[in-house]
Amino acid sequence: MNEYDLAKGEGMLEKKHIDYVIDQYMEEFGLRYKPKITYIGYHRSHGVKFYDPTQRIAQLRNDTDLEGVKLNVRPGTVIDSEITNPNCFYFVSHETFMGTTKPAKYTIVCDEIGFKADNLLAIVYQLCRLMPQTKRSFRRPAPIGLAAKLLERCVTIKPDLFEKMEREQPFKIHHDIVNRPFYI
Repeated sequence: MNEYDLAKGEGMLEKKHIDYVIDQYMEEFGLRYKPKITYIGYHRSHGVKFYDPTQRIAQLRNDTDLEGVKLNVRPGTVIDSEITNPNCFYFVSHETFMGTTKPAKYTIVCDEIGFKADNLLAIVYQLCRLMPQTKRSFRRPAPIGLAAKLLERCVTIKPDLFEKMEREQPFKIHHDIVNRPFYI
């Protein structure tokens, strides 16, 4: 899902599918509670970059050629006004050691919970710090990073996994590994 699809409202298709799956689960187990969910789109497929204006001014005054890293904005920088609509924000969650930092753009598709903006940013930032392989903040939230690694591992192990599988056919996992952790 890219920015154009989110703008067209395609994020709502995913929301409807997730709502359907949750409803089926609740019905199957006889549960009456309907959880509230916030749907957020994440993408980095854009050409937007931000620079620290104080560093840029210093570079122009001194006529020096600073490396791109020194011009980067600091981790934790949020851009949520002026160039974005009310349901979008850019967020730099990590420090770049080489080159220019590329912020992630988050689009709030639906907020049933009613988060305050600062609370939502705090959650996103904490999710970027949960990657088990590093102590540093990661460029994307852990659930997205781990899902990408798992998909890569699955395709490496079984390249034709998704080609032969029918859309409605459930994926069968061998009973010996169902309850064992899968390290990625």
